[in-house]
Amino acid sequence: MILGMMEGVYQSATGSASARAQTAKPQPSDHHGTRLDPRVISVLSYIEGRHSSRSCQLDEACRVLGSSRSCLGRLVLRQTGLSFGKHLQLARMKTAAQLLESTTLTVKEVSSASGYEHVSSFDRQFRRQFAVTPGVFRRAVRRSMASHAIRPDP
Repeated sequence: MILGMMEGVYQSATGSASARAQTAKPQPSDHHGTRLDPRVISVLSYIEGRHSSRSCQLDEACRVLGSSRSCLGRLVLRQTGLSFGKHLQLARMKTAAQLLESTTLTVKEVSSASGYEHVSSFDRQFRRQFAVTPGVFRRAVRRSMASHAIRPDP
């Protein structure tokens, strides 16, 4: 389905390291095959658990984890190949795509539920990520679901 296609886009855009950002329990190794620092695992878990909150920011993660902003930011980037902000953005976009596919929430409600304060920022980021607007994405999902629905024989 469209969400499956979106997962492919998500993974290809970010490489294998970001696959850990989309699961609640990150894999124990980075994109180079070495073990992830426990702080990085904690950051990825923090993002997964709080990405829909507008307060989910690197500064807040640093406060919660007791680490400095520069140290934690560099560590996440070095071990995963993606910045904290990119992990956060991808988690929010994944949530938005899932909500657009599985709910009847308005785009504004999806935007808010995904952690965006302004619909215009959400719309712009969604278009950058998926090359379509949220509304076009939802219509494509619905068309795809309708064309794959099991129809009884006449």
